Amino acid sequence: MKCRWFVFPEFNVFKVKKGQTAQQEGRKLFNYADFPQVEKFIRAVVNENPKNRYALSTLVIILVSAATKESLTEALELIGTLQTEADLIRTNYWKWFSANIEADFGSLLKA
Repeated sequence: MKCRWFVFPEFNVFKVKKGQTAQQEGRKLFNYADFPQVEKFIRAVVNENPKNRYALSTLVIILVSAATKESLTEALELIGTLQTEADLIRTNYWKWFSANIEADFGSLLKA
């Protein structure tokens, strides 16, 4: 599923030339599903410090990249925490991010 700001479930960590995909340039894409220990570690950090904006935002990206109803719902809840408690300086960014998730995955969230 393509979004305006990511290609899910793979996260493209390289810039690519306009009009080409990373695969066309021979680059590998990073997929969080291939590294479950990353999510486990980030969840441990969030459990230890629930207002760590860096860990929360990383967990949001991991959850959105999974693109399931449960993970997207949890991501939206974490975005709410980022907006209201953990990352107040970027409140507008998180509103935009949340709106894009709802626009791109609305049918999945309503199912």
